[in-house]
Amino acid sequence: MMKEEGNREIALLLDWENIRFGLQQQNLAPNISAIMEEAQALGRVVVARAYADFQNHIMFNDPRRLYAAGIEPVYVPGRVYQNDRDGIVSSVRKNSVDVKLTADCVEFCFRYPNIDAYMLVSGDGDFIHLVKTLRPYGKFVAIVALSWTASPRLTESADWVKFYDLDVEPSVQRNMTASLPDSPDTPEEPVSDELREVYESIKDITNDRKSPIVLAALKPLLTHRIRDFDENRFGYTKFKPLVMDAYDRGYVKVVTEGLVDWVMSTGADFDSIEDDSEAIEYDGPQPAFRNDLGYQGDDDPASGAITKDTIRFCDSLEQRSRYITFRYLTQNLSQQPWMQLDFDYLVRAMNKAIEDGLFTRETYEDFDEYSGYIRKLPTLKLNRDHPDVKEALDTVTADWSGRP
Repeated sequence: MMKEEGNREIALLLDWENIRFGLQQQNLAPNISAIMEEAQALGRVVVARAYADFQNHIMFNDPRRLYAAGIEPVYVPGRVYQNDRDGIVSSVRKNSVDVKLTADCVEFCFRYPNIDAYMLVSGDGDFIHLVKTLRPYGKFVAIVALSWTASPRLTESADWVKFYDLDVEPSVQRNMTASLPDSPDTPEEPVSDELREVYESIKDITNDRKSPIVLAALKPLLTHRIRDFDENRFGYTKFKPLVMDAYDRGYVKVVTEGLVDWVMSTGADFDSIEDDSEAIEYDGPQPAFRNDLGYQGDDDPASGAITKDTIRFCDSLEQRSRYITFRYLTQNLSQQPWMQLDFDYLVRAMNKAIEDGLFTRETYEDFDEYSGYIRKLPTLKLNRDHPDVKEALDTVTADWSGRP
């Protein structure tokens, strides 16, 4: 028997590229907090994932923003093909987001039978097959899509449909770093003592915190103070409008930054979330070490851990990527079946390789069209003049595919 709305256990799955690029066509950007709140209105979100090629320069900063909102980013690499038609060469970009997302849904059906509702944030008509697969298992399927890109067949097949631009976030073009005015006019309309208590509790929560709070994380903190809190009792269908009224009355400050809504005390200044450092240093214990050269012992072998195969893989990755960051390189290396280094030791080995001159540090300038700022990204590049790199690449066969 299907559970009532509000009592379901939800898997929130975002085709991040579909909604990100779809909104970009209209000079808009998604508000992650609004999407998360829409899912929470259906029930308890137990899984939340966003799928995309986050190496793409437009989405490079999105993983940390998604994490801040409680959504796990899942990296799905994209591929660019050269399409030659009638002498006109163009680039065609493809990825496997729909395949990975669908595979995860089917896996969840068997591994997590408690999940009885799936919210898909995408208008891609290819997902109609996923919807038809979930329905026989008794799963409730909800769709959030853009009104101008949504597939009619997909929306017709779902149990519940909302359009992002009409229902979820029906707002004008958003400036990703713009906050609301600092001194709103206080409305004259009186409020009940019970609602005023809610406003005061929100104010106290923000005053107790030294840093801004993600809007989606504010409600659990509020219910901890007011056990029977329910915004519906005050005439609100969602939590955000209540918080915005608290803002309008001068109780708190609300800022939209990095695709996420943040709430803070009125006297606080919002400092942008700092990016995590790309350079990862290992400072943990030093147990016995084994690498792909067959070395095992207590000495630090980092200087010899970067093999010819590793260098060749780095070369192939460099050829198909616009730029390579330290994290992107180490994560890709760690996923190779022939890589026997533990991730912590791989990080140490890469830092040692940089120190030994096998890689050079460079800077890639990335323009953020929403904030208008140029972000300088620390990147790595193979030092092709280094003897070890030369030797490894000189032995590469013509059909080298990036695997030994």
